[in-house]
Amino acid sequence: MIDQTAQEIDRKSALLVVERLNSYIATGQSLDRLAYICSVDERQIQSIAAGEIIGRKDDDLVYWAKATLKRIAEYLDTLETIEDAAGHAETETFKRIYGLISHAHRNNSIVAITGAGGIGKSDAARYYAATPPRRYNQPGAVYVLLNETENSPRQVILKILHHLGIPVNTQSQRSLMQRLLSVFRPGDHLILDECQKIKEALEIVSSLHDEAGIGITLIGNPVFSSLVWGDSNTFAALASRANRFDFPANSIADVDAWLKWHGSPEDLDTNERLALAAAARKIGTNGQSNGGLRTLAHCFLLYETLYSEARLTGKHLEGMVSRTKNNLRNGKAGQ
Repeated sequence: MIDQTAQEIDRKSALLVVERLNSYIATGQSLDRLAYICSVDERQIQSIAAGEIIGRKDDDLVYWAKATLKRIAEYLDTLETIEDAAGHAETETFKRIYGLISHAHRNNSIVAITGAGGIGKSDAARYYAATPPRRYNQPGAVYVLLNETENSPRQVILKILHHLGIPVNTQSQRSLMQRLLSVFRPGDHLILDECQKIKEALEIVSSLHDEAGIGITLIGNPVFSSLVWGDSNTFAALASRANRFDFPANSIADVDAWLKWHGSPEDLDTNERLALAAAARKIGTNGQSNGGLRTLAHCFLLYETLYSEARLTGKHLEGMVSRTKNNLRNGKAGQ
């Protein structure tokens, strides 16, 4: 006779893994990587993400389900430990971007968030997708990080389906679009990041918004802004529908919030702290490629890694900017 109590515990545990997996997918994480690290078939992950194992009796679960659920749970435990340690600073810019995404979500509208790299656009978007994540049985947000390989509408649709955990066969663009439209539900929200990388494929956004009836957030750098709102009329339909908000650089208040969140060396006197804060503001409010909160964080991390026994001062911090960018670009952060 089957122990009904044990079954209930197993099903509750399985449901928890399904929900955590849905959250993982919704924040733009790679199914390919998950399948590789867990050494499981991606189709099994998609089946779990779709909730297909929920509701089955314990003895009716497909033979691979328990082992796969265990491997996925173990991997997600590791990720959560890392993410909890990383955290984020709730700067003014972070809060504004989060609020814009929330507005687009509630109103099923298109919002475009443009600006310099490293100011926190992606962090806010990922965090938003993690707070009301799209799950197999409820609507929510899903974050999709785009790259140069998605250079056609068809490939963009495939990428979105992949991040929704939806298996597809080779089909025409229209068939794929219909599949995608059948997946989205009222209350869903799509966040597309690095939009400048897909160029001509941006034409799919307006159609997706019209036919799916969901809100969409578009995130990109100044190239994306010029591409859509520049002199060309190539994306006139999108330019007229999307409410664009530009963030050219972090503010001093952003940097101060980041410093408060990160903390400063304890052995600095008042003048040294003022000098460190001034150097941090100079770096953090620079909207160029060698500025922003991302660069500031890299500078702190690199100095703490290379000179762990030395005090970090404002002069040292300014000297780390060029080295940080060069080392990170060349993959030599530890040298």
